[in-house]
Amino acid sequence: MSGESMIREVRVDSDAALMPELHRLYETAFPVEEQIPYPDLVRLLPVIPIAYSAWYAGDSFVGLTLVCEWPTANWFWYFAVADGMRGRGYGSMVLKAVMARYSGRVLVLDIESPRQQCANLEQRCCRHAFYLRHGLRDTGLERTFSGVTYTMLASADSVFTDSDYESLLAELGRCWEAMPRKELARPWPGRTKATPAADPVGARGGCGAHCGGGQFWPSFMRLAMAICIFVLSDECLSTSASM
Repeated sequence: MSGESMIREVRVDSDAALMPELHRLYETAFPVEEQIPYPDLVRLLPVIPIAYSAWYAGDSFVGLTLVCEWPTANWFWYFAVADGMRGRGYGSMVLKAVMARYSGRVLVLDIESPRQQCANLEQRCCRHAFYLRHGLRDTGLERTFSGVTYTMLASADSVFTDSDYESLLAELGRCWEAMPRKELARPWPGRTKATPAADPVGARGGCGAHCGGGQFWPSFMRLAMAICIFVLSDECLSTSASM
């Protein structure tokens, strides 16, 4: 039996999202200040084309993934592996399954840049190598949010340009602005402009307050302007490992 056949995917809607194991993993895998509040994430499911999946090995819960399926590209937002399932190859199995689903289509994700000097540089390089090892490529496209620089990775056979990146941000902004503010768990955050990295392939100087803890700059800013995947894999794990 192949590794991929050992896991199974269950698609999650706004009702299934309330399953305790999903809610618990989401809220423990990612720092609170870098989460979209879970009630708001659940409200987004019928509004934004999000493929939310729970993954299992037999009856054991393995982890979760969220991919935003835009016309421009499929944007891999979240990936977390449950504590008891790490170090057993399940992270690689899930990633391979997600990549197979979008084979022949554009799949992209943001990770903290391995070219920016900061306290978690070893962790960033490990994540970067993990994704390249599994067939993604570094596009060289980068953006800096609140002092943290993010690198865009894409499926190896796809074309993804700076204008495509801007289209993703614009589409996300339109969807977010259309959300009824009164339904949100937290106040409307306003908009903050992201700045392109000065040199998409050069060394990075400095590091913002989030250098040790993932890619979402405070909650809704991340959703309003640039959703970046935050992942806990079973390789290269630390408290906030984005893989």
